[in-house]
Amino acid sequence: MSDNSSRNLFLYQEVDNSIVKDLTVEILNFNEKDKEARENNKKFKEKPINLYINSYGGYTDAAFALINIIETSQTPIHTICTGVAASAAFLIFLSGSNRKAYSESRMMYHQLQSSYGDDYKDLKFYEETLESTKLLQQRCMNYVLKETAIAKETLMDVYERKVELWISSDDYEKYRIAKVIY
Repeated sequence: MSDNSSRNLFLYQEVDNSIVKDLTVEILNFNEKDKEARENNKKFKEKPINLYINSYGGYTDAAFALINIIETSQTPIHTICTGVAASAAFLIFLSGSNRKAYSESRMMYHQLQSSYGDDYKDLKFYEETLESTKLLQQRCMNYVLKETAIAKETLMDVYERKVELWISSDDYEKYRIAKVIY
């Protein structure tokens, strides 16, 4: 949500369709206002939208919906991690045109998680869901590889060993994740 008096948006909760819808509306509204200003004023100086993030993540499909909006926004969107950008929130953070993070912030990448019942009759459903999840996991990995300098071997290790890769500000610049705010 925004604070209405500035161009600041906040993702401080679970990433789900509800918050993604709210942020999408705000971003599209800023884009519409900026488009009108550009058309009416040749000297219009565009100001970025700042998306502040402190979230442990949530739904990956919802995250990619917001990433699509951020990446196609005519108005630049800067992402700033104030605390934690984990899982789906990490992917959203990486979509910013300018990325910054505070020195005490942390970020995390891990393999996708899901939970389903365990009735035998649902086995076919599980097989189909597994294939879909594998494709989504590959999409996440490809996005992180595109947006950072984290090695593919590191991401594969996270996937194969089912671990979390926590990244501190000491490694943000090394991995081309963010500039550190001290």
